[in-house]
Amino acid sequence: MRRRSSTGADLVVIPVGDDAAADLPTPATDSPSRRGWERLAALAIAAIAVGALVMIAVEQRDQARLIQHQTCISDAEAAAAYGQTQGPAQGPTAAAIARCFSNPRVFLAGTMVVVPGVVSVSLGPARNDLAAVGLRIIVTSGPSTANAYITSQAPVGGTSVPGGTVISVTTRSA
Repeated sequence: MRRRSSTGADLVVIPVGDDAAADLPTPATDSPSRRGWERLAALAIAAIAVGALVMIAVEQRDQARLIQHQTCISDAEAAAAYGQTQGPAQGPTAAAIARCFSNPRVFLAGTMVVVPGVVSVSLGPARNDLAAVGLRIIVTSGPSTANAYITSQAPVGGTSVPGGTVISVTTRSA
């Protein structure tokens, strides 16, 4: 008994030979809607490329500024370590920041700083010490004259806080 082969309706026969390409359907490459989409795609790619170049330029500028600031701080720390800086008694980093930045509070706003201990120090020098590391001071109780002595502070010395934090102090007359 011989079997019959059948072809299903979903079977597509593609001709093979020299004339085969002429028999295949071709998309309409010259239609106006296709040209519009091609132009839109080209504009989108160009916009993405320009945006990427702008982002690269901004990052390079920020990196150059960071390197300049790091160099300034390193140089100022080295000068402070050798006693070549003048001003209130402060650590090398605080002296470097004050030397390299016109407004150290803005620079320190996003960084953590260690609160200096100012208990038993006069209010005037304590204000300078706290300002040198980017902190602010408020007198919550007692006189606020420069020669008043600080009896307590919050947060206490040695605590790490964000730059720009307000340190509360209690004072007594000298």
